[in-house]
Amino acid sequence: MIPKLESSARHKILCMGRRWRKSTLGLCAAIHGHGPDFCMAGALSGSNIWWVMSSFPAAQSVWNAVKGTLRPVAKHISEMNRRVLLPGDGAITIKTAINYNSLVGDTRGIDGVVLDEAAQYDPLVWQQAIRPALSDRKGWSIWTTTPRGYNYFKDLYDAAPNIDGWERWREPSTANLSFDPAEIEAARREGMPENLIEQEFMAEFVLSGTGRTYSEFDKREHLRAWELDTSLTLDLCISFKVAPAAWLVTQGDPANGVPERAIDEVVPESGATTVRAYLEEFRKRYPDHALGSGVRIFGDASPSLLGKSTGPSDYELVRAGLPHAKHYVRIKSAPDKDRVNCVQNVLRDQAGMIRGYIDPACVKLVRDLEYCRNTDASFAQKREPGLGQFAHAWSAKLLWVSPMLAHRMDAPTEATTTNWPAPTPEARRAQGAVYRAIRAGKLHRPKTCQACGRERPIEAAHKDYSRPLDVMWLCKSCHTVEDMTNPKGGVVTSR
Repeated sequence: MIPKLESSARHKILCMGRRWRKSTLGLCAAIHGHGPDFCMAGALSGSNIWWVMSSFPAAQSVWNAVKGTLRPVAKHISEMNRRVLLPGDGAITIKTAINYNSLVGDTRGIDGVVLDEAAQYDPLVWQQAIRPALSDRKGWSIWTTTPRGYNYFKDLYDAAPNIDGWERWREPSTANLSFDPAEIEAARREGMPENLIEQEFMAEFVLSGTGRTYSEFDKREHLRAWELDTSLTLDLCISFKVAPAAWLVTQGDPANGVPERAIDEVVPESGATTVRAYLEEFRKRYPDHALGSGVRIFGDASPSLLGKSTGPSDYELVRAGLPHAKHYVRIKSAPDKDRVNCVQNVLRDQAGMIRGYIDPACVKLVRDLEYCRNTDASFAQKREPGLGQFAHAWSAKLLWVSPMLAHRMDAPTEATTTNWPAPTPEARRAQGAVYRAIRAGKLHRPKTCQACGRERPIEAAHKDYSRPLDVMWLCKSCHTVEDMTNPKGGVVTSR
């Protein structure tokens, strides 16, 4: 038996270079089984085995090899289902990973699976379709693949030594004695990029050349430990539209020559995902900014989340929890392309200068910058749960400080929008009280602004929500000024 197949590991990862004969090893495991004394049975021992490929052409090639090998002993061969049934009711079925939903629901159950070129799969193929199907019969898996950049497969490969029942191997193409090493030199002379030679022949995990969204990021250059600078404002970048939320703490102003610094990720130690838990964690880490003093908040908050639900939105809770902070939150989200470009420009500008650094503690941001990939459907790949959200949060600030993009951002902001909803439940109650008082004739809306005296559309502005009928009648411009100077203020527009 091939030495790697003698391992007692239930799940085996073989990360190999091209032409290593990975498919031959997979075929041996699918037919005969593997492990000590073939304890993980193959199709000849009555097991139901799947062989999953990344595409239809590749699946057809493997199907031809499987049926050609097993034809002399096959009980039945189904071309439609690409299944070979063997004596003893064992079977090998060729599947494709193009649509993971098509892999859900085999009533026989799966005893084992060969995942061919698994580094190219959508992570949900394993996480949602195959792994649950192996559970009831404690089935095995063999991963035979060449690496494809930094993705979920690299995570699994890195974690394998620390997971019971998993084992991994990585070897270059030259480990196959029939492979001529001169082919690698020939490919290099023909102009094949060195990073692709490392990936395809040497089975190395490389970053470049793999469709990375944030291609300018390099750990060797951008990772640097930072201490909190008390002379700078504390910038809290939040992605409000996901759960769990992404809270990133940064400092700096690259537009004015102060390098951008991502210094911390606010993640509650309790594991809770509520805004209250995030606020408590933020206050614990930054007690001098507990009420938002010296803090700027950047992000996007959809209008559908502001004042349209049965309770306060996440952003309204953040405003109430950090009332002294300055808020730069847009109602409309910027295009993904602009977001990615401003992050790229901070990582390295057109002159080749690095204008932003990341503390190694920001592990989720580093993961985003390494793993996000461009796809046909989306500028940044966000299919994996949570992937891309910390980079998305960071870009909310970088859009503001980018001189090339800030002037053309037409999305209204909290500081400039006069019809912003009530930020707290108290403000909501005050708004309702004003509305009812006008309807009952207890309050009368004047035609002129009490501040500037101009005759314009007039709104009710509160200084204290605990006195809902104590209002000033202001025009939109004066109301905005009042809201910016009064921390308890909020746009309360009577209907």
